[in-house]
Amino acid sequence: MGLQHAGEIIRVNFGHEPLKFDIASHVQRQRNAIWKTTLSDEQSNRVLDKLVLTYLVVRAFQKQAWQMSPIKPFSSPKGG
Repeated sequence: MGLQHAGEIIRVNFGHEPLKFDIASHVQRQRNAIWKTTLSDEQSNRVLDKLVLTYLVVRAFQKQAWQMSPIKPFSSPKGG
């Protein structure tokens, strides 16, 4: 922000007056909209399932990963 002409002023508010724009409500509306689309998106659920399966396999929880997997590409593991 810059001043272009002599005599211009900038008015600032460091919390001593209420803001003209209700930023708290705006942030809450945006947060709700994002969560609403994220939680209702079936594709997001598939991505999360893959993420959890990958974590289980990497952390050597093959038995739990096998039980969670919708397809069984290998035989049931003995350990877990």
